[in-house]
Amino acid sequence: MPVAVVNVAPGTELDLAGLQEFLSGRIASYKVPKDLTVIEALPRNAGGKILKGKLRELVTEGVR
Repeated sequence: MPVAVVNVAPGTELDLAGLQEFLSGRIASYKVPKDLTVIEALPRNAGGKILKGKLRELVTEGVR
């Protein structure tokens, strides 16, 4: 199941319906996220790469 984990700019809002509407027609329907997790900052390592394992943990724990 596709899940979007995003960091939004301060003062902006993003909801699942808006994201799905934006992506509809731009990407394949099976790739459109069914869930949305908004976080303050993406977890990164010392080299600046995103820690995908940590993101998976956040999603499975249900941290919002």
